[in-house]
Amino acid sequence: MKKIGEFIIKFLNWLVGKVESLFQQFKPPHPFSWETLILLSLFSFLMALVALVLPEETNVAHHTILAFGFIFSIAGMLWWQIEWNPYKIGSIKIWPWVTSLLLCGFIFRYYPEKCLYLTSVSWPIVSAFIVGIPYFLPEEEEKDKKEEKDNKELKDNKELKDKKEAKERPKKSSKPILTLPKPATRQRLIILLLSHLTLSCWIQFSFTIQDWLQEYPSLLTNSFSESYVVTRLNFQGKENQRGALVLQSMESFLESKIQNQRWQKIELWMSGLNADKLEQEVKLRMPSLEENEWWSLKMAYAQREIGYKLDLFAIWSGPVSGEQTYYLKKSCNITQGYVPRGTSAREFQQAQPRPIANLSCDKASKPIFAEPASAFPWL
Repeated sequence: MKKIGEFIIKFLNWLVGKVESLFQQFKPPHPFSWETLILLSLFSFLMALVALVLPEETNVAHHTILAFGFIFSIAGMLWWQIEWNPYKIGSIKIWPWVTSLLLCGFIFRYYPEKCLYLTSVSWPIVSAFIVGIPYFLPEEEEKDKKEEKDNKELKDNKELKDKKEAKERPKKSSKPILTLPKPATRQRLIILLLSHLTLSCWIQFSFTIQDWLQEYPSLLTNSFSESYVVTRLNFQGKENQRGALVLQSMESFLESKIQNQRWQKIELWMSGLNADKLEQEVKLRMPSLEENEWWSLKMAYAQREIGYKLDLFAIWSGPVSGEQTYYLKKSCNITQGYVPRGTSAREFQQAQPRPIANLSCDKASKPIFAEPASAFPWL
């Protein structure tokens, strides 16, 4: 027990020391500092959490306090990065990216359905503007001029430096709030903005491709091997699943109309079966996607001694990577069966076997890249 007590005391001392060191690290040296903003953001998040567990009347207070928490955290992070600039990737400063990500996430969090899209597309553009802001301030422009004249200033004597400083002192009080960067700086900023706009366009193009594939999943059947801008990443995806689902919808519709129905009724129904009506009924049961209009549903049947031979076709008439379109085929058989008689002797003698229809279908074929009319002229 004594060892356990000593261990607990050591652990508490270690924990208190860590808390004190963390507090000393974030202790503001003066009220107007980035540490103050970070502490205000933590306090705001804590108060927003408290307001969340209170009654619904405090909903507005919760969102308001949470918004101030984000504002304080963004301002504190920006101030900290500008003052200390702790992280770099080579010579690239990452503080504009961190700040712009927080800013875009805060602005577009009110649009949950498009938050990821809007944040990702606007992130590079906002980063470029944040990088360019310091160059429109007089202090940054003076730094650039000072760096260019360092070699000349080293050669100047003390008297010339004193005269120069004396001439520049009265101008400090009349500094403009914003200044136009010099031509070389403007050229760098334009290149920076255009490169970030290009990156934003590529990100938006990626989202556009994903939206197309959601509404037109049959495009995955095409080959992207010759594309310079699109690469297939999901190698485990089922490219032909959409066409098989279309045929499965046709089979389900036919099964609901045929299975276990009286044979005489099925013969009458088959005589009036129309391909256009079948396509209309099946598409009403399919998931609502924009690509549905590119699928043509056809069928062909022939009567046999044992029933009917029925071929179902799903023909894709949308965009393809090659010259020919493709189609999928599924073969079905409608056969005649009989309802079993009753189990008792009386039911067995009185009941007459009633012919019914049974539907059985094969698996859907793989996409066949050819014109279906070449193999089946009646389509």
